[in-house]
Amino acid sequence: MTWGADRADTADRTLRVNGHDRTVAVADETEQLLYLLRNALGQRGPKFGCGVAQCGACTVLVDGEIRRSCVTPRRTVPERASVETLDGLGTPGAPHPLQQAFIDQQAGQCAYCVNGMITGALGWLRQRKAAGDTSLPSEQEIAEFLSGEAAGSSARRARLAGVRGGARQAARGRESGGGFAGLAGPHARRCQHPQRKGGAGYRRTNRTDHAFVRRRPRISVRG
Repeated sequence: MTWGADRADTADRTLRVNGHDRTVAVADETEQLLYLLRNALGQRGPKFGCGVAQCGACTVLVDGEIRRSCVTPRRTVPERASVETLDGLGTPGAPHPLQQAFIDQQAGQCAYCVNGMITGALGWLRQRKAAGDTSLPSEQEIAEFLSGEAAGSSARRARLAGVRGGARQAARGRESGGGFAGLAGPHARRCQHPQRKGGAGYRRTNRTDHAFVRRRPRISVRG
C-alpha cells in the first residue's frame, strides 16, 4: 500500500516496518525518518524529544542498528531496510520480555522516553549476543548503556532492573515475536549511543501516547 501519494513530485520508497513491507511516497529525502514513521506509517512508539539525538525518545532499529530517527534523513535509510519500532515488539496480552520487565519494575516514570530504553536495550542485547556474549549484562554495563538515554534519577534503579530482568527472561527462552534472535551477519553492529551532554533537558510532558503508564493494571505496551 502506498501512503502520502498526493503530490506529483514524489518517489516511492519501500521499508520493512516491523516485518511488513510498507511503501511510502517520499517528497523530501532530507526529512527525518521519525516524521515518516509517525505521520505516514502510524508508529507511535518513537517520539520527538530533544531533536538533537540526546534523549533517545525517537529510537528505532534500522537493519538491527540503533538509530535516533529524529536526526536520520530518509535518504540514509536503504530501500527495503528493516525498521523496528516499539509498536511491533509485543501485545497487551503477550508483551516482549523487556516490556514485561519494565511493567514489573514500574520503571516507566512519565514514560515519554521509555521507547528509547526498551528499543535501544533490545538492539544492544541482540548485538551482544551476535558478538558471542551470551552472559547476563552486569549492572555497570546496563548503567553505561542507559547513560545515553534521558532518565529521571528516581527511576534509575527500576530501569536497571527492567533491562536486566528482560535479558534474564530472554535468556530463559521467553522471548516472543521480536525477541533477541535473528541479528547475525551484517546486522551485528556495535552500539554507539550519543552521550547526554551536561544540562541536556529532561522535559516532563502531559501527553498520553506513552509506551507505558504507571498505574496498574491499566498498562499499555504500545506507543
